[in-house]
Amino acid sequence: MTMMHCDPCVLRSEEGARLPLEQFGERLVPCEGCEIVQRSPEVRHLLDRHNELSRALRKAEQQTRRWENRCRELEEAAQEQDARTATLERIQETGMGELEEELRTKIALIEEQRRAIHLLSVPLLQVGPRALAIPLIGVLDDDRAARLTERLLQAINAMAIRFAVVDLTGVESLDQRTTAHLGRLFQAVRLLGGSVVITGVQGNVARAMIHEGIDLTGVRIERHLRDALRWCQQKEREGSSR
Repeated sequence: MTMMHCDPCVLRSEEGARLPLEQFGERLVPCEGCEIVQRSPEVRHLLDRHNELSRALRKAEQQTRRWENRCRELEEAAQEQDARTATLERIQETGMGELEEELRTKIALIEEQRRAIHLLSVPLLQVGPRALAIPLIGVLDDDRAARLTERLLQAINAMAIRFAVVDLTGVESLDQRTTAHLGRLFQAVRLLGGSVVITGVQGNVARAMIHEGIDLTGVRIERHLRDALRWCQQKEREGSSR
């Protein structure tokens, strides 16, 4: 079977290194039959992991948009429920216990759904035996930052995670509070012996980090997610060979 060979090769050219993650993934689609991939198990493994992670990230982005829409619906439902709660207090005086119980059940259901949405709004994706990817999309407010930090630190302890890859591709800008949250998150990971890798930093985000004086001591910065995963794999091999 004749092996295909692109000119220029996306895996070897500087153009490929500068491509955004999504475009790089699209360019890799026809590489299945490339002789470079067929002859190199490492490149083949990287291609498979990249395709897997790309699918996972697209799925996470779709889920996040659905969660945000669902959260808005729940907020509206919560406002309606507040009005119903006021009615419930009046009904309690009349002794209509059955209707009271029905309304309480609905309130509990809404709260349970809201907690589920909060949990899913800070996804953690395992991209290696000891590596987690944290794709951040939208605004990182106080509540979301606290839940993200808690979940990440629990995962580091429970799963012996060594690398936390924070992907900022979906973040177009940072305000002072968000920058402070990120700084505390990086510090917490380092205190537990983990390494932080940042990817997808855009110009506005970089300027905000510099302006706010965020501490990047010991933080690895890679332009693309694939570069961060390659670095994590390299460090993991170095650690296992000692």
